[in-house]
Amino acid sequence: MDQMGQDPAFERFLRATVGEDVNGINVSVISMLARLEVDPWTEASDLAAMPDGPARKRLNTLMTRFKDVPTQGRDQGKIISTLLDLLPRKKVAASPNTPDVVARLPALAKGVPFYWYILAFLILGWVINLAKVQ
Repeated sequence: MDQMGQDPAFERFLRATVGEDVNGINVSVISMLARLEVDPWTEASDLAAMPDGPARKRLNTLMTRFKDVPTQGRDQGKIISTLLDLLPRKKVAASPNTPDVVARLPALAKGVPFYWYILAFLILGWVINLAKVQ
């Protein structure tokens, strides 16, 4: 982050154009958000942290509230896709086998094939049964 606390990773997104206003002037995302009285860097950070669906819905809501660019309505879906592609976003996987889940497993469990656990439990059960018999 720079000295103002504004992450430069969001610059491409915030400087991107959302369309032309009635005077023919290109309006950037940062200008749109400021005119909507939304903190641009906070909003960019929030959007970057969201999965695609909620981020798309949130940006659509903001752009729908923004009436200064009359031409954006026709291409709003395309504009939203382009803008979201400019954010430094982490891909949210639908699978429970993401690296985050694997990283949270105990150190002993990492890399140990499942059949070793089954074998260990079978041997443990066998030893317990032997102890009960004697």
